[in-house]
Amino acid sequence: GDIVIKGEVMEGFTVISEKSITVVGNVTRASLKAKQNIVLKKGAINSAITAGGDITCQFGEYSALSAEGDIKGQDFVVCDVHCGGNLTAKALNGGSYTILGDTDVKYLGTKTYAPTEVVAGNNALLAREKDDLEQRMRELDVAIDRCTQIVDFLNEKRKQLGRLPEDKEELLGTTIKTKLTSQMEKKQGKKRLAEIDDLLSQNQYRVIVCRGTLFPGVKVTINSSSTKFDTETTRVKLYLDESGNIVTGTV
Repeated sequence: GDIVIKGEVMEGFTVISEKSITVVGNVTRASLKAKQNIVLKKGAINSAITAGGDITCQFGEYSALSAEGDIKGQDFVVCDVHCGGNLTAKALNGGSYTILGDTDVKYLGTKTYAPTEVVAGNNALLAREKDDLEQRMRELDVAIDRCTQIVDFLNEKRKQLGRLPEDKEELLGTTIKTKLTSQMEKKQGKKRLAEIDDLLSQNQYRVIVCRGTLFPGVKVTINSSSTKFDTETTRVKLYLDESGNIVTGTV
């Protein structure tokens, strides 16, 4: 059921709920997992917060936050954030933020130019998955070729000798099994690559709004287009043009 903690969640503790979690105090070096919403009246420090719904908090510092829904807060400092919906905050001060919906903040980055990365939309994630999958396909090709060589060699030895030693028979069986498993994984990989290509052909027009200052050191990715800022920019809106390139407008 719903869990309400009137104090704080301290170091080393994990709280898990099939519904929602509300914490009146801070969460410090701890873990929260809820299938629905998580509400922190204060914030998370060096903690892991995972919600199947929304996350609402005052601040996050050096924490990992993941929500299937929206995330709302004030200040996030060097956090690793995954937001399945929209993210609304006062400031994103360093860290990595993946937001599948739209982003609305006042400050993006820091005066000290701390690296801050914002990835908007699912297409950027799909592009990364495609790169990893293509690398895995190349590894599978090498493994299949190696297995084919071993199987061909052992089968030729079997013809010459009439039978193989027991350990070589075992090696032959294991290699054939590995080859079949690799071929099956490759087939599934090709299917997934086709799905990703189809999804990537559909541009997702996400918007990132910074109502105050966007500082140098900020990198923004929308779909397959990326840009890094080297100068301070104020009251800016980032979105894609018809060609799929990131452009800026005023708020």
